[in-house]
Amino acid sequence: MNHATRILRSLLAAPLLATPSLAQTQWTEAQATGPSARSRPAVAPIASGDHIVLFGGWDGVPFTGQLGDTWLWFGGAWIEWFPTNVPDAVHAAAMAPLDDDIAVLFGGIHGTQARQSTWVWDGLDWTQFATSPLDPRPGPRFMHAMAKMPGGSGALLFGGAYTGGGVGMHDDSWLFSNGVWFELPDGPEVPAARFRHAMAYDARLDRVVMFGGYDSQSELSDTWEFDGVQWVQRFPATIPPARQEHVLAFDAARGRTVLFGGRNDSSRLQDQWEWDGVDWRDVTSGPAPNGRSYAGMAFHELTQELVVFGGQSDAAQQADTWTRTSVHPATSVPLGTGCTSSDGPTELSVAPFAEAWLNDTYQVELTGAPAVAPAVLGFGFSTTDWGSIALPLTLDPLGAPGCTVWSEPALPFAMQPGPGGTRTWSFAIGNATDWVGGSFAVQGFVLDPGASALGLAASNAIVSTVGVR
Repeated sequence: MNHATRILRSLLAAPLLATPSLAQTQWTEAQATGPSARSRPAVAPIASGDHIVLFGGWDGVPFTGQLGDTWLWFGGAWIEWFPTNVPDAVHAAAMAPLDDDIAVLFGGIHGTQARQSTWVWDGLDWTQFATSPLDPRPGPRFMHAMAKMPGGSGALLFGGAYTGGGVGMHDDSWLFSNGVWFELPDGPEVPAARFRHAMAYDARLDRVVMFGGYDSQSELSDTWEFDGVQWVQRFPATIPPARQEHVLAFDAARGRTVLFGGRNDSSRLQDQWEWDGVDWRDVTSGPAPNGRSYAGMAFHELTQELVVFGGQSDAAQQADTWTRTSVHPATSVPLGTGCTSSDGPTELSVAPFAEAWLNDTYQVELTGAPAVAPAVLGFGFSTTDWGSIALPLTLDPLGAPGCTVWSEPALPFAMQPGPGGTRTWSFAIGNATDWVGGSFAVQGFVLDPGASALGLAASNAIVSTVGVR
């Protein structure tokens, strides 16, 4: 048994146990001047613009404390933006990305009146939609929740409160898509009317996740998912304490929906939970933002950080910015380029949300392999040598022009047919904590007589580092 085989077996043989007691996440308070102290802002990530947009909020002054400013977080710094068109100052509105380029803002409260205006942020300016009284749209509301719609562009809205002879609650679901609002029909299950709840689109699951809120009697602790068609209540084994005024956001770096803060009937909270589609897990770590409600939270794509701003503590409105990252992230870096098979360029990539995390499945996908050509994945640890052979090794002299061996193919594995003509290879990583922070390399090879005189095409390589979450 060679060295690579022994190491791989140790990596795979460890049983799938509870996640080891290594530090998983860390919070860092950003030393950045930004928006004034406030709670109840509306925030959304704009992935293509490399920023998070924040609008409005409440500065704590009753009836007159609503804000109408626009701020952008570019990673490490806030920039106040002065668009040509500006929505009315509101707090307790909700905002969600429609796609990677734009976000939609709806509702909120100004003074004592709930609003029902719709504004779209395009990265530079605000544009109002659904302005005619005849346009279908949700009723006036505040303290509702919104998230990107599963399966495509659009945003989902659920619940919220309204004013008029007291405070009432909504239990309706609406879709905003292509500039138009559509009320969604009730399915077999419908969440109870509520406000002060939170929702987030989970890109790994392709579902919207909703947790908690307030039903005018008590805080809630129920978990719901929306799959693009209907709501389904989930009953996990572990449940975060009931709460309201909390925030949810999808952490794309970790592939988990994160719950932070809020309050119950006795205190403001600072705990952190992650949803994996099956169960909730308490991942509270410190130092962290102090207990608060009504904060703003979103994921910043460029820096791969979860960002929290402001909120209301027991003492006052907050103006601090915190970022959360993994202590030991699972990462992958491409190495080199692939050559061309008889079906086109070959490329190896890690499947979405399938990085090398402990207690999870790592998967890579190969494109460019002809349907009838076998594909092999070479697994190894070195990118500088393959035994006595120096790497990278060009295969031009052997009859495969443009093809290169980028990493040590110490162990060969047959790749399996995947969706859309891809080839896949995966393995379940166990609980071998010694390998957290360690790296391995993989490269795809296509046995294709039509590709070259050597009868082979080679992809790029990938160097992956094992992480823990």
